[in-house]
Amino acid sequence: VVTTDALSSPNTIVLTGQGSTQSMSVLAWQGATASLNFASTVVGEPASAKSLTLVNRGPGTVTLSTLGTAGSSAGSFAIGAASTCKLGLTLAGNGTCTVVVAFAPGTAGTHAASLQVAGNGTPPGDITLTGTAASPAKRENPRRNISPGRRAWRWKTPG
Repeated sequence: VVTTDALSSPNTIVLTGQGSTQSMSVLAWQGATASLNFASTVVGEPASAKSLTLVNRGPGTVTLSTLGTAGSSAGSFAIGAASTCKLGLTLAGNGTCTVVVAFAPGTAGTHAASLQVAGNGTPPGDITLTGTAASPAKRENPRRNISPGRRAWRWKTPG
């Protein structure tokens, strides 16, 4: 019922619709993490891996359908084998899984990408991944440091 100062007041408005008892589950990163910054490393040498915990805040189950890295340097970051979050994993309400991310750059410079996770619930938001890599130090060839010297070889004949 709507009451106004109009002559026809009060007015009645009839609303119809169809309700549902289902609501979407909500995925979230534990600790409200928004980014992972990796320590500077050398090309070809991985930095220490970092882990994140994904939580299904419920109310129902969520099946993961997307789990990976995206962006211009996505190939510099990888989901580690120790991750318990996997494609197709179904998380119960209040269930958790762990995503392990490794940084192993193939080129020098600053690298940035994002970690993306999605399923049949509300996604948790992308995680920004950043890291820096330096070129490996040049190593001197030990053969170049050998000074030529006189070597006399004598053959001994048996007998």
